[in-house]
Amino acid sequence: MDLRQVWTSVVQAADLDQHMAANGQAPVNACLLLRMLAHLTLPPGARILVPGAGTGQLLDYVDPEELIPFSWLFTDINPEFLTVLTRRLQRCPGVTHVAMVDDAENPQVPGPIEAVLAVLVLEHVNWHRALAAWTERGVSRIGCIIQRNEADSRMLAPGRPLTPSMERFRELARPELVPEEALTTELAGRGYELHWRAEQAVPDSKAMIALLHRRSG
Repeated sequence: MDLRQVWTSVVQAADLDQHMAANGQAPVNACLLLRMLAHLTLPPGARILVPGAGTGQLLDYVDPEELIPFSWLFTDINPEFLTVLTRRLQRCPGVTHVAMVDDAENPQVPGPIEAVLAVLVLEHVNWHRALAAWTERGVSRIGCIIQRNEADSRMLAPGRPLTPSMERFRELARPELVPEEALTTELAGRGYELHWRAEQAVPDSKAMIALLHRRSG
């Protein structure tokens, strides 16, 4: 089954939330996202796109005050995920935001967009196409958090118990990890230089790699 179809018709929002809570990645990704924000050097009100935002669980680990300076656009291809994300955003008073269904590979969101922050998204899409779409829109900063595995190369740890629809995801889907060097090389070819990098370990012998690229010139 096509990976995009799995995300829209198989994975349930509650199961995804439970899975992310169990694997310990959401608080780490929230920490890396906040550190990345500090390096954006964008003016107040700058518009930031968060594609493939899912249920927005990392918002549970973010102080809303950190988000208030910017205008946020959260998108996903699954409207059920966005319903849960919107409930989380309701607990973030003062944060300017829009949540809408959209495709990371072919974004139709209105501009201008100053930055894209993609958290564990590129592994689940055609990442070359997604990067092309963002860079062709003239986005000045592209931040990505990708996953690196120290042992088993699969996205989901083979020994970890999964919720029912996430188990179906493991059976049906074959997401591929994005090599850090390949990502940086492709963005360099599109005129973006690596500005900041950080990594942090998570359970199951994995690490989250945060990369912020800025358009040259």
